[in-house]
Amino acid sequence: MTEEQMLLNAVQNLQTWRRQGQRAAHKPLLLLLALGRIQRNEPRLASFLELEPRLVSLLKSHGQVRSTPHAGYPFWRLQHDGLWEVEVRNRAEFVLRQSNTDPTLTALRRADVWGGFVEKYDQLLRARPELLHRIARTLLNDHFPSEKHEALLTQVGLIID
Repeated sequence: MTEEQMLLNAVQNLQTWRRQGQRAAHKPLLLLLALGRIQRNEPRLASFLELEPRLVSLLKSHGQVRSTPHAGYPFWRLQHDGLWEVEVRNRAEFVLRQSNTDPTLTALRRADVWGGFVEKYDQLLRARPELLHRIARTLLNDHFPSEKHEALLTQVGLIID
């Protein structure tokens, strides 16, 4: 299987929370944000502090209705899908919760945690804009109603054909 096929497969099989016909939009929204960063030729990794407010805003407008949108979940859990890499720059401030393997929001903020597509996929998406468009379309079609696509693309700063 080629790297392109592996990337497409990982996106199509994205592990998202589901219950009673609802799916969490956390991971797809974060990936769309990251695709926008790639398209704008921004660095591969972005700090959680930078992405958190944008992701929370997206979750409020396009995610499930929750009292408090949690940007830490997709930022940390996307690693399990093979698409995302996290780098903890201040290990002294980093603590995992006792109850599970997710760090708290405070830990993500204090520990200067950065994340982005794994390097091989980042390079592939930068070299192949048509693949970036295809991945974005897949995320939109698989996770969001078509009437929200245009607004989502605008919010994440993505232009696709």
